[in-house]
Amino acid sequence: MDTSNSSANGPATPPRLIDWDLAATTAARLTPAGPKLPAAEIQAGVDSLRRLADVSVEHVHRITGLDAAEDLRDSQVLIVDRAAWAKSNARSFEIMLRPALKALAEKRPDQLKSAATALGSTLTGTQMGAILSFLASKVLGQYDPFCALLRAARPAAGCCWWPRTSSPSSRN
Repeated sequence: MDTSNSSANGPATPPRLIDWDLAATTAARLTPAGPKLPAAEIQAGVDSLRRLADVSVEHVHRITGLDAAEDLRDSQVLIVDRAAWAKSNARSFEIMLRPALKALAEKRPDQLKSAATALGSTLTGTQMGAILSFLASKVLGQYDPFCALLRAARPAAGCCWWPRTSSPSSRN
């Protein structure tokens, strides 16, 4: 079975060199939960992060001098646990790497045979998941400009991600 969907003019869609679904699933499963805190303490932390994200907008503009940073309130602030952070970043990497992987597929279609691509995408998906799992416990916050591309129904703005701590019931 040819996974490259090739035609006489080259591949219509590039072969999947990374299994992004597997990367997201692997990352979520391997990511350790954050500290366990009472629900009230988690909610207080989430409220504080939202308030401080709003306060930070003026500081970012003043310090960077970037006109684009003048009113970053068009971004959605999402507070997520480590597993959700890892899954969302797998999707962001998929979007960021799509042009490079497509160019590679167009440049070397003969080297991207279906059997090698199928096995390779499984291996690279697992590797990407393991890397994101490791990073999930190291990241304190992130602005993700590709977030809006993951949700076609939302306006084109980025998202700010802050991993939250876990309560015993938040890792379903």
